[in-house]
Amino acid sequence: MSGNAEFDQAAKEFETIVKTHNDKISNEEKLDAYGLYKQAMIGDNATAKPTSIFSQEAKAKRNILKI
Repeated sequence: MSGNAEFDQAAKEFETIVKTHNDKISNEEKLDAYGLYKQAMIGDNATAKPTSIFSQEAKAKRNILKI
């Protein structure tokens, strides 16, 4: 199995785990996993910092990408 295929399979398995055990996984753990996934998929974060006080989720996602 190639590296990409292994990664895709692991991402699908993780998505299944999150969906079936969503109530047992903290938001911090979800954000950490999201950050690692995005880092692997697109590299360093180059998006503009969200300025709205109403976009807390967007800010958290952007901040977690500062790995």
